[in-house]
Amino acid sequence: MAPWDDFDSIFYFNKNFTYDGKVIEQIVANRRALENQLFADRLLGLLGVKAVTQLYPPRSNADLRTLVGHILSSPMDIEHKQALIYYILKDCRAASDAASQFSRRCHLPEKYRLFIEGLWNLDRLEFKRAVEYLTEPSIIPTFPDEILYVLTLPRLPKHDDSLVMAYYLTVSPPLASEKVQRAFFKTLCRASITEAFYFTRKNDDTLRRSYLTQLIEFVHTTDAGQLRSSRALELIGLPFDDQEEEWFEDALLHGSAKGLHGSKDTVMMRRLASGKLSGLAQELESLGGEKIDGLNWDVLRQSTFLTPSSYGITTTDIKADLTAGKGRPEWIFSCYGPGRNAPRQLFGGTSRERSFEELRLRHYEAAAAGNADQAVQEAQALYAEALKQMDVILNDLNGAVKYVVDGINEHPNRIDIVEGKTGPTSTQAPSAFGQPSQPSQPSPFGQPAAPSSAPAFGQPSGLGSQPFGKPSAFGQPSAFGQPSALGQTSGLGQASGFGQPSALGQGSAFGQPSGLGGQPAFGKPAFGQPSFGQPSTGQSSFGQPSSLGTSAFGTPGAASPFSQISAPSQQPSGFGQSAGQASPFAQVGSQTPAASSGFGQPSTTQPVGFGQPSQTASPFGQPQQQQQQQQPPSNPFGQPSTAPAPSPFGAPSQPAAPSGFGQPASGFGQLGQSAPAPALASTPTATAGTGPPAIIKIDNPNELHPIPPLTGQTIRDPMTKRLSAWKGQPVKYINNEPCYLHPQDRQTYVRIFFPDGPPDAASLRDAHGKDEEYTVEVTEQYEFFVKNGCFKDGVIPSVPPKTEWVSFDF
Repeated sequence: MAPWDDFDSIFYFNKNFTYDGKVIEQIVANRRALENQLFADRLLGLLGVKAVTQLYPPRSNADLRTLVGHILSSPMDIEHKQALIYYILKDCRAASDAASQFSRRCHLPEKYRLFIEGLWNLDRLEFKRAVEYLTEPSIIPTFPDEILYVLTLPRLPKHDDSLVMAYYLTVSPPLASEKVQRAFFKTLCRASITEAFYFTRKNDDTLRRSYLTQLIEFVHTTDAGQLRSSRALELIGLPFDDQEEEWFEDALLHGSAKGLHGSKDTVMMRRLASGKLSGLAQELESLGGEKIDGLNWDVLRQSTFLTPSSYGITTTDIKADLTAGKGRPEWIFSCYGPGRNAPRQLFGGTSRERSFEELRLRHYEAAAAGNADQAVQEAQALYAEALKQMDVILNDLNGAVKYVVDGINEHPNRIDIVEGKTGPTSTQAPSAFGQPSQPSQPSPFGQPAAPSSAPAFGQPSGLGSQPFGKPSAFGQPSAFGQPSALGQTSGLGQASGFGQPSALGQGSAFGQPSGLGGQPAFGKPAFGQPSFGQPSTGQSSFGQPSSLGTSAFGTPGAASPFSQISAPSQQPSGFGQSAGQASPFAQVGSQTPAASSGFGQPSTTQPVGFGQPSQTASPFGQPQQQQQQQQPPSNPFGQPSTAPAPSPFGAPSQPAAPSGFGQPASGFGQLGQSAPAPALASTPTATAGTGPPAIIKIDNPNELHPIPPLTGQTIRDPMTKRLSAWKGQPVKYINNEPCYLHPQDRQTYVRIFFPDGPPDAASLRDAHGKDEEYTVEVTEQYEFFVKNGCFKDGVIPSVPPKTEWVSFDF
């Protein structure tokens, strides 16, 4: 080791060296910016140097010799003293390589050198360079809280909140002092109100309440404008528990946030968002006049919006939702239930709800039978009837509101079922606008309710009625989605083609979840935000869920005021209700064994999901003789099912049922059979797993990794089944897609492509080659890719990878 323990040996390049005047000015100015303490001051303090600010920066050669003498005479370890000398040599502009040469001569350990590089850059306010050094894994954290605090100071010229998060996530400082806690939490608040809220829950109750109060104060002290509005709405929509709800109101009505602008209004907005409008505090009762975004508390208090029994249903909302060019969607074959937690919906059911795929299948079936025009006419009639339903509602908005609200008097209704007070029932309640279940019961709108009269909103689907000139066309059980003859339901919880009326928590027809806690179908509940940013009990306007086949907003099997009535039936309903149960969306069910088929012709047994079973009519009811049961039935697509391959719509309930798509009947429409069919031999299908970890080669280490490596727990909401955490990262749904913040950049969201795991085997059946194509050469090419993130020599195999080689874990 070269000599280093005297001034002349250290400054061999210039024994009369003095600090440049501009360097001195910069050091002094930076000390003021860093609240009068540099990290060099802290290092010198550890060595026992007194009056640090007088010794550093040294003004003359004599002062420099004195400073070096203090360092060399310190009882600290040699490495610590050498590290401080290295720091001082970094100040020498005249000899830019003096520090590097010193570290090489003295063999200064690399972790000490990196640490001093980081602190020196911090003292020079070069925060990005500093974090690059200070997050090096080999460094033992020293001054972690102090470093984090300096990075959080927003007034410094090169401040960047992302650097704060990068340092925190890498080093995990203890946050030992209140000053550091508040500074870091304020950075979290600036980044995301929701992330800051979830951070509070990682602490004990005392600190958790302190953080929550700081979050409330932060939102209310934001400068007035769009940013403040968005933060306030995000705060109002947070999923508080009972304890947090109490702290929230106490802070705004009685605590430190009491005097902040809009504190009472925030509590009232939270009450409105959560539907807790009873037992208002005296401070809230006194609210009046226009306050936020044109809202007038006096008007709201007098309106039905504040009446708990109105469920937030207004004629204005209904009119906007159903008016063409405004809220009315382009695809109108769906259900509709306005408000929040209402006991009924306005219309829906199998007579109204059709997906594009279902209509296309109907056209294919009709074309296969040589009568494509019939499918066109039926679709046109359905479209005209849907328009008529909405027009009638628009002409009687008050009656529509009354019908939904009056559903609370019909039991069991949707609220009863959601609260677990009852299960689905086949009891038929009278229709408010159409045919009643009892001939003598009057219609609320003055129409005679005799069975022979036409309903106000479309054709009745009773026995013998012909809405499209054929027996029970769209009004009867569909040709797909039927339960089995053994009484099995058609895949409870499977997603409907549009609006999800038949399962809690499924996606709505227009891209929004319609389960409990889902967002409205148009994404705009009260005050124009998705339930103020939180999962709520609000329901989707187009696409309300129902429990186990029960109408989302009406009594189970109750009539819709804008659709057909129903009666107790022993036949399955259009979308997979159990046998013996009334249609959940007000269809007339036949009480005779000869039920109508999906599109108009009578059948001898239950209809089937996507193909013709034995002993049943074809889609257009051509009789099928008993002796034909020994042969595979004809198929609209020409391929009988030969093996119980998994269906893309769910798990099959009958192993070898024939299907229109060459698959057995799936959860989307189970095929009932009187006896199990014998299993057929089939080639084994590889089951897709999550596969190996996703590998992407990054040439530039400064670029964000598209699929950052994560470790941690993945958590789902037990009600909605949506992700709340992905491998330890909080999840936020953006455009109904789950995303999380990138660990390297807390302002960049990363989409989760396979939140529910890999695709099913049916989706991947054509995504791999034949077994004989996977030669040793092909296998080696893919092994090289998995290990290196690229193909050897850039040669890509012509054979797709095996399913088990593909990663779905991102």
